[in-house]
Amino acid sequence: MLVVIAHLFIHPGQEAAYRAYEEEALACFRAHGGEVLAAFRPRASADGTPTPYEIHVLRIGSEQAFADFRADFRADPALAALAELRVQAIART
Repeated sequence: MLVVIAHLFIHPGQEAAYRAYEEEALACFRAHGGEVLAAFRPRASADGTPTPYEIHVLRIGSEQAFADFRADFRADPALAALAELRVQAIART
C-alpha cells in the first residue's frame, strides 16, 4: 500500500472552481483504483505562513500500482477535460 499526502493551494477567490474540479478529478481518481482516506482544511497558521486550502490523504495499492495508475490517470480524457479548470483553481500542489 502506498499513501500519498497532497497539499492543495488554490488561487484566491477560486473556491467554487476548485470544488468543481475536485468533484470530477476525485471521481476519476477513484475510477482508476485510488482511494481517498481523508480530506480536510487545515487551520490558518498563527505566524501567517501560507497553509494549503485542503489536504488529501490518498491510498493506492502498491508502488507498481501507483506507477501504472499515474500513467492511466494522467492519460484519462476525463481528467484532460478538466485541465483549464485546474489551472484556474489550483495555484500549486
